[in-house]
Formats: sequence, structure tokens, C-alpha cells
Amino acid sequence: MKRRKSECKKKITLIVCCFLVIIAFDCFLVKNKPVRAEFKEYRSKIDFGKARPVESLTLNRNLSVKTSSEEDWVKVEFDSYLSNQNGDYIPIHRVTLDINDRHFQLDKGPFEINSKKVSFTEKLLLIFSLNLTPADRPGIYQGSIRFQTPLKKITFQLEVEVQPWVRMETDQRLINLNQVTKEDVKLQSPMPLTIRVASNAQWVLSANLVKDTKTPLWISLSRWRENDIQSLIRSGEFLEMKKKPLAAGNGTVSRSESYWVELSIVVYIEDFIKYPAGECLFQLRFLLEIWDQKTVKL
Repeated sequence: MKRRKSECKKKITLIVCCFLVIIAFDCFLVKNKPVRAEFKEYRSKIDFGKARPVESLTLNRNLSVKTSSEEDWVKVEFDSYLSNQNGDYIPIHRVTLDINDRHFQLDKGPFEINSKKVSFTEKLLLIFSLNLTPADRPGIYQGSIRFQTPLKKITFQLEVEVQPWVRMETDQRLINLNQVTKEDVKLQSPMPLTIRVASNAQWVLSANLVKDTKTPLWISLSRWRENDIQSLIRSGEFLEMKKKPLAAGNGTVSRSESYWVELSIVVYIEDFIKYPAGECLFQLRFLLEIWDQKTVKL
């Protein structure tokens, strides 16, 4: 009996020792087993600020993203366009992306690159470039570009505010009123005054006299090329020192080749025989503004 009890104790002791060895080995494996980092998601804003694209221009923003040796690839996805609340949009192909000095045009679908082609064992150096054109309508545009690596996903929110602009030109600084029309007894210029207007928003063109004159001066729009231009000057009205709206319209710049809209303006003196003969100098001021009802009353 004593012998059997002794053998049982030995077996129990051996089993306990084996169990402890297994636990210790498992603990060793757990301690030395590589622990994979937790997958994380981030959001970041790329703000291009405010811009008035009277001519085409390019805005750039850059930043860096830390990476590790486990991040040996990166996948890039993006929206089809940047849009605003008015339904206007900037196509994504006008956004370019440089990743560690390698250039990517965002004109196709998602793409993936690995560390063999672009070295990013420590960081991603990113340069975002956005091209704006005069045809871009005012508003705040937003869109996103998404980066994903084995360890993280970053959503970059792109934003730019396109501001309204207007532009006016004329080649004529002096016009002579020396043509007489016998039918309605007018004294006017032989050639109308041509003013070119450009804008990416609604606009209004006004005119006024710099100083009072004893001879009333009339003004009218003789012709304009665009059908959506509204003539605001009424027949029988003459200019004063207070500005008078002449015409208004929508944005002139389209995504084709158009930029300027030409307005032909006739200046004349009605019933000129009522006024003393001699030379008279009239100074006219033309003002082109954004058509905003808060600032321009029509």
C-alpha cells in the first residue's frame, strides 16, 4: 500500500510539473509573439483657402504622414469631383497628388502603390495641388481623398472657397459727339462705346456723371451678344451724378472659350439745338459690381 501511495504521489507531482512547464511555455510564447498594431482611422482637412480665379491658377498644400516598416503599401481612393451647395463642381482630374516626389494625376479610378516603387518606410510626403479656372462659380467646394495602409485609413477633406469676381475693359478713353441725326435731332458719337465685361457671378454695370452739367446726356445700350443680359436703362432717362444701372447678367465665363461679353453703349444729346453751341466736356464713370441685392439695388 505504501508503495502504491508513493507512486501515485510521484505521478501527481509529475503531472503538476508538466502542467507548470506548459503554462510557462505558453507565457513565453505570448510574451515573445509579435503584437500587430490596432487598425486606426483618422480625418484631416486640406484647406486651400479663398481664391478669385480671374485667370487660371494653381493652389498647393503639403503635409507629411508618419509610417512604419509594416506599412509597405498604400491605396488611394477619391471622389469624382469637388462640389458646392449650388450644384456646381470641380472635376477631380484638376487635383494632382505628389507622394514622395512621385506625381499622380487623379483622372482614373483608385490606385495602389508599394514601398518598392515609392519609398515610405518612415513617412509619406504629400503635396495636394488644385487647379482653378475663371469658369468656376462662387461657393465653397468640398471633396475627399482617402489613403489606406495595412495599419490605418486617413480621409482628407479637401475644401476651397471660390469667391466672385468682375472685370471690365475698354479700348476707348475719349468719344466725340459729332454725328447729327436729322430724324430725331440727336447729337451722338459715330461709333458706339464698347465695354467688355467678364465675371464668374451675376454682375451689374452702372454709369454716372462725375460732375453736373447744364446739358443733359443720354445713354443707351445699342446691342449685346448674349441673350441673358438684361438692359436696365430706360428710354427717356439721362445721366446724373447718382449712378444708374445700365445692364445686368450672369457669369460670362464658360468652360468653353468664352470669357468677355461685349456691350455697345451709345452716348448722345437729345434735342441738341436747345443748348448753346460750343465744346463741352463730359466725364463718365462706369462701375462694374457683383450683383448682390444687399449692395446693389436695381
